[in-house]
Amino acid sequence: IREKKKVLDEIKKAGKTADRIYLAPDPDREGEAIAWHIAQELNGIGKKKDREKVKRVLFHEITERAVKQAIEHPVPLDLHKVDAQQARRILDRLVGYKISPLLWDKVRRGLSAGRVQSVALRMIVERDRWTVLGTNGYCVMVLKFHIKVTLTKPLAKGVVPYSPSWV
Repeated sequence: IREKKKVLDEIKKAGKTADRIYLAPDPDREGEAIAWHIAQELNGIGKKKDREKVKRVLFHEITERAVKQAIEHPVPLDLHKVDAQQARRILDRLVGYKISPLLWDKVRRGLSAGRVQSVALRMIVERDRWTVLGTNGYCVMVLKFHIKVTLTKPLAKGVVPYSPSWV
């Protein structure tokens, strides 16, 4: 991000002389992606020993004990969270950007349609198109989901692919 170039340059400069660099953004998908992006930038600062000094720390409370414990036990970056955040970002762009103008038209200008809002809006629009409801005043919706998963790497030996069973 161009706006953060100055901050990133300062981190890189300090990182060249530091023994260790601890990355501690939020412990959610977004935080993991931020840590991953910073680590990618910092990994370009030098040799292998420089790359190994970048550590990810997690804590869920800002107390002396929690921070010390996190620094004593750094964890590797969770690439599953990074991938999940990237997928979420793509969905926001594919779905939300196309539906937001409809939302502005039908509800209120300036609203943003994300993943969940988009599905809910679609259900409301479909329901509005129905002219007759059952005598009890409600209707039943049956939703079908088709999910296609493409593996970019073969599964490790002995790993069984996840197979959800939905009712």
